[in-house]
Amino acid sequence: MKREDSFLKEEIRSGYCVSEEMKKVWAVELDLMEKFLEVCKKNGLTCYAEAGTLLGAVRHKGFIPWDDDVDLVMFREDYDKMVKIADQEFEAPYFFQTVYSDKDYLRGHAQLRNSDTTAILQDELGKGYRFNQGIFIDIFILDGVTDKNFLFKMQKRKTRFLRKIIACIIPNPDNLEWRGKWIRRLASLLKLDKRKMCEKLDRCYRKQSAASCEDTALLSYMFKKEKNARNKHIYDKIIWLDFENLKIPAPARYDEILRIQYGDYMKPLRAGSNHGSVLFDAEKPYTAYLEHPSHKKKICFVNYDMTIFGGAQRVLTNLANAFCSRYEVHVISLTAENGTCGYELKKELAYKTILPGKARIRRTIMTGGKRLRKYLKENEIDTVFYLGVYAGFCGNMMVRRKGIRKYFCDHGALLSQWGDTAVRFMRKTAARLSDKTIVLTEQSKNAYIERFGRKPEEVMAIYNWIDDDVFQRSAPYDEKSRCIMTNGRLSKEKGFDLLAETAEKLWKLTKDWRWEIFGEGEMMPEIQRRITEAGLDHHVILKGATASMYDEYKGHALYVLTSYREGLPLTLLEAKANHIPAVSFDIVSGPGEILEDGKDGVLIPPYDTGRMAGEIAGLLENHEKRKKMSEETGWNLEWFSKEAIMKKWEELIES
Repeated sequence: MKREDSFLKEEIRSGYCVSEEMKKVWAVELDLMEKFLEVCKKNGLTCYAEAGTLLGAVRHKGFIPWDDDVDLVMFREDYDKMVKIADQEFEAPYFFQTVYSDKDYLRGHAQLRNSDTTAILQDELGKGYRFNQGIFIDIFILDGVTDKNFLFKMQKRKTRFLRKIIACIIPNPDNLEWRGKWIRRLASLLKLDKRKMCEKLDRCYRKQSAASCEDTALLSYMFKKEKNARNKHIYDKIIWLDFENLKIPAPARYDEILRIQYGDYMKPLRAGSNHGSVLFDAEKPYTAYLEHPSHKKKICFVNYDMTIFGGAQRVLTNLANAFCSRYEVHVISLTAENGTCGYELKKELAYKTILPGKARIRRTIMTGGKRLRKYLKENEIDTVFYLGVYAGFCGNMMVRRKGIRKYFCDHGALLSQWGDTAVRFMRKTAARLSDKTIVLTEQSKNAYIERFGRKPEEVMAIYNWIDDDVFQRSAPYDEKSRCIMTNGRLSKEKGFDLLAETAEKLWKLTKDWRWEIFGEGEMMPEIQRRITEAGLDHHVILKGATASMYDEYKGHALYVLTSYREGLPLTLLEAKANHIPAVSFDIVSGPGEILEDGKDGVLIPPYDTGRMAGEIAGLLENHEKRKKMSEETGWNLEWFSKEAIMKKWEELIES
């Protein structure tokens, strides 16, 4: 069942941030639980919430914020009935998994899986296991527990022995120590069959029936009598508790179980999952992660300086963070002018600085080459992406050995800097030495083919995507607003001198407006001086850098781009995602592939500040026209969706 979009949004629960990714996992688990309860009801079977799910229902009326799974429990008699009907009741993508339905399965209890998703324990990733590893819910079994301590110890000893043998029989070539390998050889000589061994283990668990005992426990999961056993009469009466948007069954005497397991269970205490770290993917089947069971591809993103703020650095951060769930990801900053990385990289990533401090290109190549080659070799990197012209040129000059696939990702536009001989040379060299050049627009792709003579298959256009957070934080368009917005690094190429000139001309046309500029850079003092000299301090406001840029789009009437050159301006895409019409110079690359003139914005002949001021003034006065443009901003946003762009990058990496 599809959950409401609001359920999937990131939120804070009990002081803990539950990410959008985990919410997607929860949605799959809720669907699995709903399906399981439906089958139980249809066939007259009984199950109960257990462990963290029971605690979550009682304390949070849903998931414990830091939990990642669902636990249910059934008496052995009902469990056996469920096993018999599972094939008929659970159709794809649902899969009822036991040691009998999945020959390589490791667990002693059952799990209901969604085969179109992924939930692989990090300890089992790349170990050669081939069993179904979709997102799951656990179904544990309640067996009888003898009150005779000697018999309990004998039962415990036998189950441990049988489980060890079964674990060695199951195909897991990369996960056996020398003892396990000897057990496997012995089992092979004795022709021990896994199914028969599992049946022996089941008989051991069933040694005492629940009907003949006062106590019951989850023996197939945890053979610890003092923490596991509970009186079977606790389950005599059922109550239904709220769990997110479901009602789930629980024993009426749940307090006794929770006190055994957690003590003062109403006091939140953050704890890790019993599973440890898990690779979750709610949108991709586990089979996609088993294509290279013994080797997780290692990819590396390289930028000239990750300590400064810029578009290439933002794109690198988004790519690296997005791919770390599937690949082993490394990020390298060739230099580090400001000391530390200016972007938040996920903790799973490896981050390396080659040369601390600021360094010129020649020193970077001569001094840093050996260090970069050593790092790539020691970490067995498969694929390197150089983001930016400087990184593409220096990186390719520093690393010439074969065996590593190298991609030059040009974040700018070739024709916008065609007159700069040095930059043109670096681009041409980077493209020639790389296996493929990745550009941001079709226009740039054609330029590389026509001007540099690259073959069509040697150049690929991949747009930047719009961050999901932009959509989540967007607000309805304010048609009555007269506030203009621009954001970006205050550098020469971004045309903030043209912005100041446009603002002066706009003041002569209309007085009722405010222009907010977000960002910092070397031109900030000069722009502030020009604003002050023009007497526009109360109308053009330099807001500086902000930690929550995505929240700043709200309440603005227009977005204005005055750049001399761009690759593919993310800021225009973010404005469109916030339903804000844009006015932009129709420079050589970028805006023309994002905006349609007159539909969702206005494209101005490059650097015509008078024309731009006139269009801004006209739109500020014409509320209806702006409103209509706002309604059209979504016409091509699917081209820039994360899902569509990620698919292209994955195809490139896997090709």
